[in-house]
Amino acid sequence: MPTTKLCLIRHGETAWNTERRLQGHTDIPLNAKGALQARQMAQALKDINLTFDVLYTSDLKRAADTANAVVELFGVEANVDSAFRERHFGALQGMSTTEAPLLRPDIWQAHISRDLEHDLEGGESIGQFALRVQNALDKIKVKTTLAERRNLEEVANALLKDTGIKTAIIREYLPVMNKLINKYLNAMDAYIHFELDESFNESVKSRFRDDFTYASFSEGEKMRIDLAILFTWRQVAKMKNSVNTNLLLLDEIFDSSLDTAGTDYFLNLMNSFGENSNIFVISHKGDQLFDKFRSVIKFEKRNDFSVIATQ
Repeated sequence: MPTTKLCLIRHGETAWNTERRLQGHTDIPLNAKGALQARQMAQALKDINLTFDVLYTSDLKRAADTANAVVELFGVEANVDSAFRERHFGALQGMSTTEAPLLRPDIWQAHISRDLEHDLEGGESIGQFALRVQNALDKIKVKTTLAERRNLEEVANALLKDTGIKTAIIREYLPVMNKLINKYLNAMDAYIHFELDESFNESVKSRFRDDFTYASFSEGEKMRIDLAILFTWRQVAKMKNSVNTNLLLLDEIFDSSLDTAGTDYFLNLMNSFGENSNIFVISHKGDQLFDKFRSVIKFEKRNDFSVIATQ
């Protein structure tokens, strides 16, 4: 689970700080010393190689100007939010810590005793103040989660679109794929040169000279091309996968447009796969293919169900 680190920065000195006055929501700017403190603080953070993903500041000038020192040095954008103002001190606001006990002793007592419910007469209680800040942090959390999800979707989109990682993977395997396709075509007596590009557009040349398209060929020739591509994908899967690719199911391949010569070439090709390959051929031409395979399972229809007749 990712961890969010918060770096809390207090604003620099103001004139009211030197006078020990309660500022609250009163917009008091930094004095000269406070501006210098802000710059020194930003440089200190830079010196320890601290980085920020996002920066938030109160809208009060003393806080915003302190944040601007970080903005200038780190090149980040400050998000200004009044929800991050300090506590509103109500009737005590503007009074010094010497004046307040004399002028409003009751309220001052509530303040120094950290009464959680007292709003200091028109200000905020500690509970209200804490809730305001917590709500602001919760909104940032939601906003950050949505931003992270959006970034993840953008990265996924970049990876999965045609110009993304798929293209890089395809580019790596294309030479092997094209070599295998033509190897299988030659094995089935189809003397054409077939190539796929990164977008899987085909380039077909007969006798390596005349340009053709897939649609230019007879159905039997198309079947040879289809099978060559099928076997190529199977071989690439065997090269890439960590598990054995030793099962091949062929449904009605021999019932298609392959001619007698194409069928013989195809059978020879299947026999070259070796003893570790399990090949199952489903065909309605059982009588014609009976002697082509070492094992045959025959099915017949009984009451609209297929059942094993003989083996």
